[in-house]
Amino acid sequence: MRCAPSTATEILTGPDSEEAFFDDLLRVIGGQTNEELARHMI
Repeated sequence: MRCAPSTATEILTGPDSEEAFFDDLLRVIGGQTNEELARHMI
C-alpha cells in the first residue's frame, strides 16, 4: 500500500494531490483499474 502524503517529511518530498496520485497509479498499472475503487482508496 502507498500513501499520498499531505506534507513533506524527512523521507517524502512533499504533498501529492489526488490527481497526481491517481495519474501515477495509472502509469504503474498500465491504466487497468476500477476508477471508482481507486479514487475511494486514494
